[in-house]
Amino acid sequence: MADTLQGHASRFARVSNATRRLIASPRFSGLLILAVGLWLAVGPLVAFSRTWELTVTTGAPLLSLLILVVIQHTQNSDDAAVQLKLNEVIRATEQASDGLIGIEDRPEIELSRLLSDYWRHGRGERLQRDTGAAQAAQPVSMDPARRRTSPGRLRRHGGRQAGGDLGAELSFIFRSPEGGLSLRARNLAFFARLAEAVDDQTWDHHLHRGDYSRWFREVIRDDTLAAVAEQVEHDGPALDSRQRITSAIAERYKLSA
Repeated sequence: MADTLQGHASRFARVSNATRRLIASPRFSGLLILAVGLWLAVGPLVAFSRTWELTVTTGAPLLSLLILVVIQHTQNSDDAAVQLKLNEVIRATEQASDGLIGIEDRPEIELSRLLSDYWRHGRGERLQRDTGAAQAAQPVSMDPARRRTSPGRLRRHGGRQAGGDLGAELSFIFRSPEGGLSLRARNLAFFARLAEAVDDQTWDHHLHRGDYSRWFREVIRDDTLAAVAEQVEHDGPALDSRQRITSAIAERYKLSA
């Protein structure tokens, strides 16, 4: 039974696609013009009878309905094929979010929230472009005495970590809990700017997981900055958590604008 239904659906799909191609062709347009011309020519011969009139008033709506059904069916098939191709691209792309697979079936309120996330993502990308020509950041201690006593430590914190490009594997990725947002901070300078652009839910998500202190310690290799972040993470999602972390970055690094 299932094989029979599948065979009928396959034949219907082939007929629908062939019909759509015929409807879209110049030949079909020419046939319609010819049919209308013949109908008008026959009118005087039959004294514009009731039958002559019903030929169009009945046949035209039926033909329009048939064309509408065929076009709608083929359009749905095309949309499904496009969605499958996009899903495969998302699945095969390492930095793409798998949470977008099947997103067309989600509630409208969730789609609106994801659109807001991408708006913030675009705002963050503009911030990245605005600072893309900035020079590499140079580390500096706010305390001159401290700078004199530990120059080697401060030199280690500069260069690529602060203002260069750490690459995709070492960059910090701001991701929303649902996976709809994926925003890369390729160094400390971008991290500080994107920290101000992401939404509260995304920020608190990483704060609860301890991602900030882990990245500062393992990638940036700044134990002092990591300790500050750990304290902020321990205190919970306070309103000033962003300010405390970005201020700590500013105190230890001079980030070029």
